[in-house]
Amino acid sequence: MEQNKYYEYCVYTIKHSNDLNASVFGMREGTFTEKNRWIEARKWLEGARSNGQELIIVFAPAENTRFLHSWGVLTEIHVNEDKSTTYSFKDLAVFVPYENGVYKHDLVLKATGKNIADDFIRPYALCRTPYDIIEHYSMDMEDLTEEEREELELFYEYRPTAKPTDELAKKETGDLDMMLEELNRQMEKMSMEKRETETSKIFRNDSPIVKMIKKHHEYRCQFPGCTARVQTKSGKDYVEVAHITPVRDGGKSLLNNLLVLCPNHHKEFDLGNREITERDNEKIVFTLNGKDYEIELK
Repeated sequence: MEQNKYYEYCVYTIKHSNDLNASVFGMREGTFTEKNRWIEARKWLEGARSNGQELIIVFAPAENTRFLHSWGVLTEIHVNEDKSTTYSFKDLAVFVPYENGVYKHDLVLKATGKNIADDFIRPYALCRTPYDIIEHYSMDMEDLTEEEREELELFYEYRPTAKPTDELAKKETGDLDMMLEELNRQMEKMSMEKRETETSKIFRNDSPIVKMIKKHHEYRCQFPGCTARVQTKSGKDYVEVAHITPVRDGGKSLLNNLLVLCPNHHKEFDLGNREITERDNEKIVFTLNGKDYEIELK
């Protein structure tokens, strides 16, 4: 994306996904009122215009603020006498929650230079513009076919919106094992909602447990003896999560059905000549392309 097109800072706020969806699947514009006074944001909008730039607004759904929902371009900010703010926006585009998810904590606060905490509940914050997230995780509704729009509408209609439990709130400082067990219990109750578009992008509701199991294994491949590392710009190693029983065959994202693998071993596990000889909640024993392996689960 053209970074010079957008102001270096943006506004983060929350709104119920029903209101956001009405804009996304409608005219992609809207006007909302927030109870805070957006004094600094109004100055930014004026500054952006004087620079020939646009000021971005990023939304999280009010019913589950851990995720980012969409982003747009602010067109007006009016601070009212009752200390509320009425703002208008255009060009609203949804964030597509791929396997790693698009989370609120990916945003960086302007004041501190630190990522927003998962338990941050304020409805208004000033952040650095997330250029990479916008470029790689947003979907322009005008580029979608009618079929793709219907698929996306279904995804947002059925996306889980339950608030995170107390165990999930311990992400930053808590026990990873406890969090994984809690996520596992939640996934046992969930159906694997899946929506696939013509671009072969898959939307699933298992992002939290997928992300956390990668962290649990320190972004390392579980295959015995594997030392492969694919380092990303963020400094983390790139790994993938394989389903032992595929989703298409009814497999769920539970700890006894997930393996953290490097890209090569993921493909070999899925496509190779594989025979599982023993499997329970603790381990899987199998033969793959003529070699014997045993991997502990979770």
